[in-house]
Amino acid sequence: MKKAIISVSNKDNIVELSNFLINNNFTIYSTGGTYNTLFNNCINNENILKISDLTQFPEILNGRVKTLHPHIYAGLLADKSFETHLNDMNNHNLSYFDLVVCNLYPFDKEPSIENIDIGGVSLIRASSKNYKNIVILSNPNQYQDFISNYNNIDDLLGIDINKRKTYAIDGFSMTSNYDNLIYKHFSQIDNLVNLKYGMNPHQSTTQ
Repeated sequence: MKKAIISVSNKDNIVELSNFLINNNFTIYSTGGTYNTLFNNCINNENILKISDLTQFPEILNGRVKTLHPHIYAGLLADKSFETHLNDMNNHNLSYFDLVVCNLYPFDKEPSIENIDIGGVSLIRASSKNYKNIVILSNPNQYQDFISNYNNIDDLLGIDINKRKTYAIDGFSMTSNYDNLIYKHFSQIDNLVNLKYGMNPHQSTTQ
């Protein structure tokens, strides 16, 4: 069976996508609230497992650490054209992933420390980097496009290489914009903190 990781903050249409994957012989590994949503609403929850079932390590630090584990990232980053990668995967009994579905905590709507996504950004970046070997969906708007283009040919991961590259570019765009949003937010805070009493933002602290 093919393997997917699904970990999303925005759960729009995620059950519909997951049902499609299950009907196409995917096993889905998921985290936290996403796991609960899928397990309780999908057509066959036997195909839905927790990430911790694979890593054999629980989610810790109030969910700050869920997916950051070699059993996950080896399966995301392994390049099947490299014999050394194949050997490492085999020697350490690691699983390959075929699909990652991930979007990020809504820092734009609630700019808080806990809404700075770490694991999600890493999932998207790793999968985008390795688009020749894995499919990355980082936006619910892509789900129907994926379903429409999926052809279930194993050597193409169900999606041709050009489409996979397009999804990867979208993934890099998302993480870039996300990091820029966080940078701008904290830069504004720092500028306010560094101002002396009575100063305007355009003034230097030496004035």
